[in-house]
Amino acid sequence: MNYLEGMQYKIKTAAEENWHFHPELEFIFVIEGQIRLEMQGRNDLLKKHDVVLINAGTQHAIHVQEKAIVCVVNYSWQLLSTMLGGEESVFACNSAADRKRSYLKLQAIFQQLVYHAVSRKHKTNCIEQSLLYRLLDELVEYYLQGTRLHDSQEDLRLHKILRYVGANFQSNISLSALADEMFVSTSTLSRFFRKKTGIYFADYVNQVRLDYAAQELGRTDKNVTQIAVDSGFSNLSAFNRVFREMYGVTPSDYRKQSKESLREQNTEETALKEQLKDQLEFEILENTQRPAAAVVQVQADVGRGESYSKVWNLTMNAGSCNTLLLSNMQQHVLYLAEHLGFRYVRMWNVFSVPMMITDGKHMGGYQYDRLDIVLDFLVEHHLIPFLDMGVRPNAAAKAEGKAVFFESESVQFTSRAAWEAMVANFIQHVVKRYGVDVVSEWIFELAYDTVHIPESNCYQDDAYDNVTAFCYLYRQLKAVSQNIQVGGPGAIIGWRDADTRDFLQRAQENGCIPDFASAFLFPYETAIEDGKVVRRRVTNVDNEREQIAYFREMVAQSGLDCKIYISEWNNSLSNRDYLNDSCFRAAYLTEKIEQLWGEVDMLGLWMASDWVSNYYDTGSRIANGGSGLLTKDLIHKPVYYALKFLSSMGDSLIDKGKGYLMTRREQQDYYILCYNFKWYDCSYFVSREDIDDPAVIPTLFQDSDPLTFKFQLQDLPFDRCVIKKRLVSPKEGMILTEWSKFQYALTLDAPDVQYIRQACFPRMSMERMQTQGHTLSFETVLQPHEVMLIHIYRDFD
Repeated sequence: MNYLEGMQYKIKTAAEENWHFHPELEFIFVIEGQIRLEMQGRNDLLKKHDVVLINAGTQHAIHVQEKAIVCVVNYSWQLLSTMLGGEESVFACNSAADRKRSYLKLQAIFQQLVYHAVSRKHKTNCIEQSLLYRLLDELVEYYLQGTRLHDSQEDLRLHKILRYVGANFQSNISLSALADEMFVSTSTLSRFFRKKTGIYFADYVNQVRLDYAAQELGRTDKNVTQIAVDSGFSNLSAFNRVFREMYGVTPSDYRKQSKESLREQNTEETALKEQLKDQLEFEILENTQRPAAAVVQVQADVGRGESYSKVWNLTMNAGSCNTLLLSNMQQHVLYLAEHLGFRYVRMWNVFSVPMMITDGKHMGGYQYDRLDIVLDFLVEHHLIPFLDMGVRPNAAAKAEGKAVFFESESVQFTSRAAWEAMVANFIQHVVKRYGVDVVSEWIFELAYDTVHIPESNCYQDDAYDNVTAFCYLYRQLKAVSQNIQVGGPGAIIGWRDADTRDFLQRAQENGCIPDFASAFLFPYETAIEDGKVVRRRVTNVDNEREQIAYFREMVAQSGLDCKIYISEWNNSLSNRDYLNDSCFRAAYLTEKIEQLWGEVDMLGLWMASDWVSNYYDTGSRIANGGSGLLTKDLIHKPVYYALKFLSSMGDSLIDKGKGYLMTRREQQDYYILCYNFKWYDCSYFVSREDIDDPAVIPTLFQDSDPLTFKFQLQDLPFDRCVIKKRLVSPKEGMILTEWSKFQYALTLDAPDVQYIRQACFPRMSMERMQTQGHTLSFETVLQPHEVMLIHIYRDFD
């Protein structure tokens, strides 16, 4: 047992614990084995490295599933009250029950705490104390709840009583004063407490005082009288009497027994520590200092394979409708469609002020000149509009809460009638201009931007309802053609999930079954801080996969069997983050596509071009951290080539795994896409999101180790082959690397820009090899964030 002021921790073998509660917070970290925790109607299985916090006064029971070793940390009410200024201190922290939140940081702190407790390499407990404070700081910053959201009024009342006792047991405690404060009689409060806890209030107060006294007797040399006073007893005789009733011995005898018992506990804990020492040396030190496995071995029969759909190059996000009035933006859209194979162009703010269609007040007299320019351009080039008909700002951000610009450009419709008249007339207009057959291929979405615009209503109406608006749009479009795709709601997964479920359920009940359920996918957690909606970066490297699984389950539970569209997706919300221009983003995209393989029907990378976020602050820079695939000067970013490689893959999937995808086109061309993806180091999450110095990028990741791929391809239909490699690398061909050769000059001459444009191209190489019995073996080494496309085909020379 290790005591520090207001907090303690111990490493012990888990034991069965019947229903009980504590006056302090209890934090459990599973080192080995499994335990089952019953608490607040839940029954959670806690496995190795799971963490859970049990709030003060929360009834719970623990059952050992298999021999388990745990680290238990307790924080006193006095400490929490002091640190939080007397505020409500209730936490929600359970890694076994909450799969949307990352617990990596808490787990890492616990591992360090256990390691230092086991190794005892320091002469003081300063390290342990700092780690306990770090745990508490992490809890307060990210897991503190404003109220006990899931508690009944009775639970809230009990919690208040326990909090009162925990904060005041060392002084006079008055049940009558507490009853007055809670507007009940003393007898009522006394009966309530006994009903909820099974003991009388006075006995509970004595129990808390005696627990404190017993700890003081066992760990200090204070005289018994001082301990009695410090524990809240009015005199020594009362203390001795109550203590003997509880423990069966005098305080002095208990002290003697306690020290002997403590020696036994220390012996047991020492044995546990010795048992864990070698294991923890490996798990904690090696896992944090040793690189991940450096070799990936792949053995595959190339005769196998199954067809798949390329979901990553269906839709490009082009931004607000008026952006496509720019000739440069049109050029970029055509370029991406031609070279990457995009079919759909997603836009929003169709009814915006810059488009000058309507003022939102009057019905009729609509002016479609500007919109016709945009839609004519798409239709003439055989591109299909994907129109988000919701309300959203025209905005770009450096980081969450740091806007580059923010313009509420959507027309404010003053009534439901005005909006519905606009929608009906717009549909009539496009059908008349382009014909039913053309419009039948279009996609319409009604997304709700409830982060930037909490009430993103299509029109002003006190009785406004998102489902009503969706159903009107749905019926108008389906009346034209059942082939038009209509969906929504553009959910931010984990934010206002009840609204998403309500939309999916009620749309069906109204006979408007969405053709697709749409969501946005970014590695952030949305929450409310100081009354404002904020988005925090998440540390969980598997966040996107877990979000998609959660969203798919939400859709399935609604009874809806439809496509899943990820309308917008990126590694960052920032449009001023040089990571967007780096090879990290290329490796990130490839890694996530491998993770999400077969889980979604469309992935809309955010965005098409840096023209979408071009503004005063960009000046003449050739790169500004925008989220486009192309810079405004048509320079290809690494992520462009990652998509190019993916789009070049064959039509049958042979094999895939961590770091690679292998495909076949017919029986003569084989493509392997491999990559060396590195996740962020913890320092990234405490630094600025808007990385404005390209030189710091290599320092942001967990390690810089190369990765070797050893491939063995069996059943090739030829004896000799050509292996052609295309490599995207931070060392050469990356825009930031080429720009660095010009010392990141803010203004470059046209020939300089032309040079960089031509230099930003994958490095290529080729070799000829002989197969051995139709088996080909070769290897390649990738540095961090390199992405390579390997094309293998018959050698005809």
